[in-house]
Amino acid sequence: MLGKKTNRSLKDVGALSLVSLALLCLVAGPQSASASPSTSTSTPNYTLPSDHKKPVNPYAVTSAERFPSLERKLRGTSGFVGGDSAYSIVLSPNKSLWLFGDSFIGKIAADGKRKDCKMVRNTVALDDPTKPAARPTFYVQEPAFFKCGKNFYWPGDGLMYKGKLYVFMHETESAPKQRPPFQFNPLHDHLMIVQNPMDSPPTWKIKEYNFLNPSSNRQLGIATVLDGDYIYIYLSNTAIRVGLWKNPTGVARLKKSDLEAGKIENLEWLADGGWQPKPAFLDTMWEDGTSEMTVTKVSGLPGFFAFYLPFGNNAIMMRHADRPDGPWSKPVVAYTLPKASKDIFFYSAKAHPQYSKGKGEVALTYCDNSSVFSRVLNDAKLYFPTALKVKITAVQ
Repeated sequence: MLGKKTNRSLKDVGALSLVSLALLCLVAGPQSASASPSTSTSTPNYTLPSDHKKPVNPYAVTSAERFPSLERKLRGTSGFVGGDSAYSIVLSPNKSLWLFGDSFIGKIAADGKRKDCKMVRNTVALDDPTKPAARPTFYVQEPAFFKCGKNFYWPGDGLMYKGKLYVFMHETESAPKQRPPFQFNPLHDHLMIVQNPMDSPPTWKIKEYNFLNPSSNRQLGIATVLDGDYIYIYLSNTAIRVGLWKNPTGVARLKKSDLEAGKIENLEWLADGGWQPKPAFLDTMWEDGTSEMTVTKVSGLPGFFAFYLPFGNNAIMMRHADRPDGPWSKPVVAYTLPKASKDIFFYSAKAHPQYSKGKGEVALTYCDNSSVFSRVLNDAKLYFPTALKVKITAVQ
């Protein structure tokens, strides 16, 4: 994420916070990485004691390559000219919603520099994944599409269910007196319930549910998935962070019937070895989690796949489970990030299965940024999602 305040021209944002490490767990530029794609036969460059008892991942990424047609959809030269987060939610077979965090709105000049830009806190876009050459329609509002009074929202994951759209948002406040780049405070998580998601976004009718949780300790909605009678809601349990691992991954669930009835308070939490009505002693599914990720099905393959970029690491990881609540496998490397200068960092890996439907194929994106703000302004190749197409096969 970029920025301390919203609706500001580029000449005013030089002092803006560039790295939301505490909330979004951005990844510092890798110390060593291969410029060529890596396969998931590679193991992580770290060892987690909790992974010793986990099953071996039964799948490997056998190829990973850039996905130019998806990148062209997300990279323009006017209007939306840069943003991160990049969650996507399937609304229908030919309509996907994209959610971006801090976004540049303006133009990119012929010299590759951002010009005449403002920055807003979040942006949405609608796209037809069945048309590779088509551009999304971006819906830009100031200071943000999803507004939050004096504070602001950064997006989480979401899903469609029975004609309604459910989107998690992380309420955050600016804290200009704090040390850069930590000039913000995470507050609470919210669930936006869009009653008419197939209409134009500016006409959406939205109901809001505030979990009133201290999201600095437990951030809800970093990924979601439907399975059986439940929606599974993944969370970053920073209250039990230890050392490098700032976002241990946990999970809650809600009956679909309760979701439909608006009984959001009926959440159950995977804690103390079972499903509990209160979030005490939450179970950790894996320690090397992040505050943005995807849990998804992959076409033609059984079970569920988690894709995420761990804090301080140089690769996107992949885990597998037969059920959304695990047990989850050991991680394998899905893609090794390219070499970069020390000011460049990578974060926010996501999966977008609706864009690559071949058996075992899935589209991924990740975001890049620079700790040198002028470089973001002067190099418009930065601060757009980078798209990949990966092929996953069973390990023999």
